[in-house]
Amino acid sequence: MHKRLKQIKELYYGIFEQIHNRYSNIIGDLDSNETVRSFGYNSFYVLERSLNSEDCDLIRREIIAFYQEYSKIAKKKDARKIAAV
Repeated sequence: MHKRLKQIKELYYGIFEQIHNRYSNIIGDLDSNETVRSFGYNSFYVLERSLNSEDCDLIRREIIAFYQEYSKIAKKKDARKIAAV
């Protein structure tokens, strides 16, 4: 499970960095990027901590919370603009 989380984390930050590097010069105000970055940092920290606890119920709740929060961010107007780019 730790290997899978590491892969997801690398993919998340890889895409984030790629979009940021490519479009930061074109789009002057990328404030929502900070939201995406801090969401990733906090979420992956909590997920890793729950995995280390080996508590299956806690892991399940944290995965669901991650998914719900990710979906909420993806639906925000600013985040959609970045994703659309």
